[in-house]
Amino acid sequence: VDLIVEVVAGSYCTVDSLLIGGCSADLIPVALRIMNWAPGQEYSKVHIRNMALDLRSTQLFGHVELKTENLQPGSLLLKTTLENARMRTWTLGVGTWSNNPWMVQLGWTHNNFFKRGVGFGANGSFGQYEKSLGASVFWLGWLGPGSQSRVSFIMQREDEDFYRSIEERVQFIQSFRPNARDVFKVGLSASVIDVETFTPDPGEIPDAQG
Repeated sequence: VDLIVEVVAGSYCTVDSLLIGGCSADLIPVALRIMNWAPGQEYSKVHIRNMALDLRSTQLFGHVELKTENLQPGSLLLKTTLENARMRTWTLGVGTWSNNPWMVQLGWTHNNFFKRGVGFGANGSFGQYEKSLGASVFWLGWLGPGSQSRVSFIMQREDEDFYRSIEERVQFIQSFRPNARDVFKVGLSASVIDVETFTPDPGEIPDAQG
């Protein structure tokens, strides 16, 4: 048996022009960076799909649509229609934990608070033995369009029967997405913790102050 395969190549196309619209003006440079498009780029369905995935993963765009139009034989226009996402998010939690009989948690996040994709978030919790307050600023990361950088300041206080602990913490977290499914995070944190101990006997001097 002879197996003969005949293949006819399709037309070779390049994406020579890009048009972005529908979103706020400050997010257009952000979209350009995420798409990483260059004039004369070879057309690829997989590349177009990955562009759309990267745009959606930022949570800055609620609607993403990429279409190509013929400019001339072998030359395409990539029309990108974007729509701003709902930037503000509120979170509220009330519950019980093994180390806190009750706790109330509240958070607020704006994904584009400082414009150009730079967001701000604040959160706090109030419980019987633990209280915390934090704020963070985050932006598209340095490792590529699928990454995010975040700087946070957190103050946490613990009140127990025999000690009081106050912690001030600054942390930097860098996340990156090597593929469509996995997200990895690495970070660096620095804390200053002040601990005050108590004893049942008011006249006794406690050990390990500070």
